[in-house]
Amino acid sequence: MITKSLLTLIFIYGGLASGEAQQPASRGNDREEDKATELPEFVVKQKKELMLHLLGYVREYSTLSSYSDTLTLYRTKWVDYMIPVGSKRKYKGWHSPRVISSHSCYRFTDCHGLDSVSDRSPLHFSWGDWVGIVDAVPVPESLAFMPVDTIKGRYQAGEIWNRDTTTYTVDVNPLAVESARRWIPQFDLFFSDHTDFEQFKLSYEYRNVYDDILTPRDLSHMTYTLESRGRARNLFRFGKLGEPLYVNTRAEIYFVEKEYIIPSEARKWENLTLAEGDWDRVPLPADLPALDTQTAELVARVEAIDHVKVRSDIVIDKRYAGLSLKPLSKTESFFKKIRETFQEPRIVGANISVR
Repeated sequence: MITKSLLTLIFIYGGLASGEAQQPASRGNDREEDKATELPEFVVKQKKELMLHLLGYVREYSTLSSYSDTLTLYRTKWVDYMIPVGSKRKYKGWHSPRVISSHSCYRFTDCHGLDSVSDRSPLHFSWGDWVGIVDAVPVPESLAFMPVDTIKGRYQAGEIWNRDTTTYTVDVNPLAVESARRWIPQFDLFFSDHTDFEQFKLSYEYRNVYDDILTPRDLSHMTYTLESRGRARNLFRFGKLGEPLYVNTRAEIYFVEKEYIIPSEARKWENLTLAEGDWDRVPLPADLPALDTQTAELVARVEAIDHVKVRSDIVIDKRYAGLSLKPLSKTESFFKKIRETFQEPRIVGANISVR
């Protein structure tokens, strides 16, 4: 519907040609004629394959611990997703988070009183890069008559759905019922490998949903928590040999931008290269909560590190410096000849066994 007080409507859809609806012809100054005018129906045909590009800001909290050592990680990062639209999928895109920029803060503690921080670690233990998003999930038919629905598992609820007009919230527990694993297809390998997950919970919030299906286009916020024994691979450089290891990851994802683009533009994002610090100037989500006191203190300690001083304070091991080029004195030369006289001769290849 359009009134005569509006001059022009411009329709733009996914990069296609724009259409324009002009003001209806004037019928005089009679106020009774100033009514809404119904426009004729029109159909937008999608001729090109489109991709849905989502840009998200992530706060991640992870812990790797054993009986004696603990490694705590707080990481912020910008990630993106490239989701194909429709059944045509010549360009596959990616459903797992692709890290564009990240900043990490580590804290190392142990039972002997160690308490140090750093912005780097050789261990990659977080589950944060594995939790992706799915194409579409149908809404249970029962939500058309009531605002809450539950898909029960044997001992716990597998999915809990809540509807508030056009906003849907879904809490998922993949460990409670196998059908809930449709939300995390990237973890099929870990479930088939019998990884010991002690807790696995996800929460999704979809806004402005006017259909009976949830799509990534409507996804506004997402959180998840994982607790596992081990990491499905050896982390032998941490803790004592033979000790069990525990990994906890909790993450919050805020989707700040969504756009439909064609595959050629999607490939530009795939090959994106950025200078360090470029994403530090990007505005953060408006609904981002303040950090808790402990995390804020960790960030402050890491930002206060003087990397130049740390490198200059390292004591050089002279054994790696090579042979000394300083000439020997007469006394040093004399004792060197004495040592060489009484040393056993070195036979090259004596320790090589020949068969």
